[in-house]
Amino acid sequence: MLETFLAERIQSLTNIDIEKTWFQQDGATAHTARVSMAAIRGLFGKHVISRNGDIVWPPRSPDLSVCDFYLWVYLKSIDYNTRPKTLRALKNRIAEEIAATPLDTLRKVMDNFENRLAECIRQDGHHLHDIILNT
Repeated sequence: MLETFLAERIQSLTNIDIEKTWFQQDGATAHTARVSMAAIRGLFGKHVISRNGDIVWPPRSPDLSVCDFYLWVYLKSIDYNTRPKTLRALKNRIAEEIAATPLDTLRKVMDNFENRLAECIRQDGHHLHDIILNT
């Protein structure tokens, strides 16, 4: 996925400066395997936030990314509600749901993201106990 999808997608983006872009991932074992880290380093150089990265992923860090605090939870609910029978059906269902997400929902999610960042600063990087996504 890193070498096929992500690398291809990054190369297609013309509005970002990859030299100033950081890659962030949690410390899951599969994410920090040598082959995974080599692929990430090939794309992001020394701009990696991870268990074995240039900036170490902090233990018990708050879920700040939109994927962590919104998208994965939302998409899991689709899986539980529709119960696709095959991997292809699951992928199709996820793609359909992402495409159908209302623009207003995405705006609210991004507003919440900014609130989470501000709260993280106020909490000096500790857990965000009272932040709730309002969509």
